[in-house]
Amino acid sequence: AVHRSRGASGALSAVQAYFCLRFPNTKLKIGHDTFYAPQACLVWFFLDLLQIGQETGIGHGAHIGGFIFGAIFYIVNDVFSPRIQAFCLGRCNRQAMINI
Repeated sequence: AVHRSRGASGALSAVQAYFCLRFPNTKLKIGHDTFYAPQACLVWFFLDLLQIGQETGIGHGAHIGGFIFGAIFYIVNDVFSPRIQAFCLGRCNRQAMINI
């Protein structure tokens, strides 16, 4: 049977993954335990991964897709974007010097 679910949990998982990668030294208190953000995200990610295919009524596939999107967004936006901008600015400055 096909189970359809609604909600924003996949989008929230994307935000969560981005946050954990962007602020890795942030500590999160879960119950009585304290974890660094990336540790907590890995636990949540693998718990969702283990539950794919089980009929829990929760969109674990959406959560995993959200995590993956959030990680890719972090890589593109925070890792590559500054390097690309620096390269382009350096190239544009060199072009401007040649045209003077």
